Amino acid sequence: MKKAYKIVFLGNTAVGKTTLITQYLYSKVHAPTPTIGIDFLTTTHEINGKAVRLQLWDTAGQERFHSIIGNYTRNTFLAIIVFSVDDSKSVDKVESWINDFVLTHNLREETNLMVVANKIDLIDKTNENMERGIRVAAKVGAKFVTASGLSREGIERMINGIDEFILEDIDKTNENDDEQQNQITIRAKINKRCCP
Repeated sequence: MKKAYKIVFLGNTAVGKTTLITQYLYSKVHAPTPTIGIDFLTTTHEINGKAVRLQLWDTAGQERFHSIIGNYTRNTFLAIIVFSVDDSKSVDKVESWINDFVLTHNLREETNLMVVANKIDLIDKTNENMERGIRVAAKVGAKFVTASGLSREGIERMINGIDEFILEDIDKTNENDDEQQNQITIRAKINKRCCP
């Protein structure tokens, strides 16, 4: 298991990244203010009785900060790309955020992706922006979640999605540890047999 899981929230300005993080950590909404550059929060989260340390990185969506974001997204376990269902420009940029993130760091095989359609409280049902987000998520193999940072609707789905990625990683790590232990045991038996 990793010492800490680095989770980076990416997306255009004013799509609700900070509000989603605040709901995740504190289950409440603070007055939203634009993120300047990068904010970083650490928390311990319990998953299936195991304490897991999370690093939550809140990135600025303004164009002027795009050049520095890549410096802070290295070694990311999970990239969460957020768009607002009432802002078609934010949906237009989802694939760009993914491509820039992937191409800049060449980590697609190692980095999990989630796309969050935020502000679903502002629409009555699925709209074209959400449908486009679903298609982009499917195209890049990302998990898709709908949420409202304001009303908390879907926040548990987002948290459960994050937990699923972490549990998969823990399972892989445990399998690798078991495999390594088996190899050590086999080598020890071979060494005992071959040497008088």
